[in-house]
Amino acid sequence: MSNRYAARKLKISRKLLRDWVKNHHKILNQKRGTFRARRRDALAKELEIERLLNKKFEEARNQRRKISYKWVIRYAKNIYKQLHPDRVLRDRDGRKKRYLGFRFSSGWFKGFKRRFDISLRALIKRAQKSPE
Repeated sequence: MSNRYAARKLKISRKLLRDWVKNHHKILNQKRGTFRARRRDALAKELEIERLLNKKFEEARNQRRKISYKWVIRYAKNIYKQLHPDRVLRDRDGRKKRYLGFRFSSGWFKGFKRRFDISLRALIKRAQKSPE
């Protein structure tokens, strides 16, 4: 049986099948019931930051403010800086900041949205002239 045919039958990509074949020893030696994806109820690394950020998010949403990915990251970094000032380093120019012990990645952002059941809303079309 060819890889192309097997991948088509399993409804997966050939690359995924190739990786499975390459790592079949690791896959067979895994503990029963393990999987790669995190549990849905996995706790956050910095739970206090996320709670404060969610509170700030709810306040902004109630004020009908526009909230974007950049908004969330900006406020998360501000909260992190307030809670852990010793973990925020600046370069010599004082412009760039490094946050030790935490990354504000897109994966963290997705997990934050999932943990607090948040969805970012898209702007809808508005009429140029309001109806009478």
